[in-house]
Amino acid sequence: MSTIESRITSFNLLKEELISHMLSCRTIFRELGKNEMAGTADELMNKTRSDVFKVVVMGNFNAGKSTIINALLGEEVLPTAYVEATAIISEIKYASEKSALVYFKHPLPQPLTKHIPEKIKGHIRKHAGGPIPPYKTHNLEEIDLVAKLPEIEDLKASLAVDLQSRMKSERNSDARDQLSTRLQELDLEKEQVLLEKEMLAAPYEKLEMYWPLDLCKNGVEIIDTPGLNASADREDITRNFMEKADAIIFIFSALVAHSRQEMDVVEDINGMNHTKPIFIINRIDQAGGQEDQAMVMKKAYRVLTPYTELGQEGIFATNARGALDGRREGNRAKLEASGVLKFEEKLAKFLIEDKGRVKLGQPIERLKKDIEIALKQTIPNKRESFAVDLNALESAYANAKPRLDDARRKKGQIVKKISNRSGQLKLDATAVIQKQMEYIRDNIGQWITAMDLESKAKFWDAKKTSSLVIQEIGERLQKTIEAEQEEWSKKVLTPFLNTRVAEIAEEMDYNIQDFCADIDRIKFDLFNADKASYDGPSTAERVSCAIAGFLLMDFGSAIVGGAMGFGAMMKNIGVQIAAIITLMIVGLFNPVTFLAVILGSVVWNMLGGSLTQKIQKKAAEEAKKTMAAHVEEYTGKFVEKVMDKVTQMFGPVEDVLNTEIVSVEEEIHSILESKKKGEQEVQRQKQKLIEFEGRLNKIYSDIDRISMRLNA
Repeated sequence: MSTIESRITSFNLLKEELISHMLSCRTIFRELGKNEMAGTADELMNKTRSDVFKVVVMGNFNAGKSTIINALLGEEVLPTAYVEATAIISEIKYASEKSALVYFKHPLPQPLTKHIPEKIKGHIRKHAGGPIPPYKTHNLEEIDLVAKLPEIEDLKASLAVDLQSRMKSERNSDARDQLSTRLQELDLEKEQVLLEKEMLAAPYEKLEMYWPLDLCKNGVEIIDTPGLNASADREDITRNFMEKADAIIFIFSALVAHSRQEMDVVEDINGMNHTKPIFIINRIDQAGGQEDQAMVMKKAYRVLTPYTELGQEGIFATNARGALDGRREGNRAKLEASGVLKFEEKLAKFLIEDKGRVKLGQPIERLKKDIEIALKQTIPNKRESFAVDLNALESAYANAKPRLDDARRKKGQIVKKISNRSGQLKLDATAVIQKQMEYIRDNIGQWITAMDLESKAKFWDAKKTSSLVIQEIGERLQKTIEAEQEEWSKKVLTPFLNTRVAEIAEEMDYNIQDFCADIDRIKFDLFNADKASYDGPSTAERVSCAIAGFLLMDFGSAIVGGAMGFGAMMKNIGVQIAAIITLMIVGLFNPVTFLAVILGSVVWNMLGGSLTQKIQKKAAEEAKKTMAAHVEEYTGKFVEKVMDKVTQMFGPVEDVLNTEIVSVEEEIHSILESKKKGEQEVQRQKQKLIEFEGRLNKIYSDIDRISMRLNA
């Protein structure tokens, strides 16, 4: 048994033991009248019960997703060609024998595409009239035909990237001229419409591949997804898988990394609490010499590090094609040079150590805190209340009701304040961001005309040399925008956002602390508890945990930087928003896109003066026009990103505070019902409290031991 296999087996045994304890806690919490805690135990159990580690591989078409997976498999199984792309979800699972299961849509589309292998056509005909059962095959050629469909839009995107790269390196002037002409002629819209219809007519739902891959033993699944820049339907499929993922691997192409669209998805990944995605900058071998490659990775570290807690250790430069060739040839040197081995080692470690600890560690810490509440607060409260006369207890509850109603009123005020402060923040953020958009609009032309270009356009070879000039303008403009945005982020946006959000957080901290103090006083008075003897987590601590990340943080980490956890959540908000803004603006002036726009507007027989200067002037006009057309739109988009972050921070407050009020009411109702049934029922409940106390102490000890083994 391999080390990876042994450690995953051990992990699964700990998981089953933990689930058993969660089941017991759920029953006990319900018996204690703590329905919200029972619900949490249920949620924790569902989270823990998942039998698999789902590793979702994402990225744009032509970034190298399928090639990376093929490199892991050691064979070119998944499609990777320019003219074809992954058309459906492909799940790779472990088996000693290679095979595949093809799943079908129900109902089947009509009419069906013609691109179906004969055996699969026969299988569909055999089961016509009802749901089609999965088709099993050991034939890799059949797998290949199912897994891919021709995609004209993907072809156009990949050709543009390829042509740009080849133009840059091509020394033959005639060849460069031909490449430039071909780039201008990329118009495949009609074919795209036809092939989208073909894609929709495909009968396949998903493909399950079984492979003797050690990494997939004991329930690890690797999921290959359609490109994010493919059709909208398939992009939705890919995004849906983000929610089901235990680990996410995001592949960028070194030639066009960190596009606006890609970083939008990275932002969504973080928003779904995937705090440790692994990023791969693939095709690094095509990025130029060592110095160019180092620059690509330096930018990748700067842009992506804020989005993964793994830091630079979670960002890899790879040559997936080289890795695949190295494995097939048995060439260890080529395999090591590809960078894929380092990625594999990190992925294996992540699945066993990092993600394994998180998958069980988070539920363990949350369950321990709820057990502490039950042992140090709920059970003692019930004992005290059972000793109180029924009439006195009913009187105490009657006195508490107006105070609980007052707590509800305070909760409403807090929620309204958050809404008001957020509304003002939105207005102010709009002004700050729009001012920067207008600054770029007003200065972008000057930045271009002031460039001292290395490339020079020549009248006798206008089209070819002008293409090189425009390409250089696009590349240098990107760098200028990045530098301007980085400066603006440091001096303006980050201080503004952090200050404003901190002001809201500080005010909310005070108001929520006041609310929590009221709830604690109600509890102590209602349950006749001894304040001095209670050393469990306070209402404020529980609320801070829930607001700052419910299942994701413990009480200690939730209150770092702010009593309610807002300080911890606020960290880097300005940096992240600035990064998104920069990438979206830079995306407007991608060298490939910019090249096509300017080439279409240049008059080749310009006379009088330098052709290079005339091209710069034309490029400046087009850039200013492009930026002006997007000022309002992009300002709105960027503000929405800011408000998404604010909602992520303050959104849970209302539900969390309401839960605290309901919890008090449920607990007292449970006690009153028991007392109304008579002394015999009270004595029975007291005996159950003794039993529950013993069981919870034992469970706490057991899950503490599980936690220590996880971290050993």
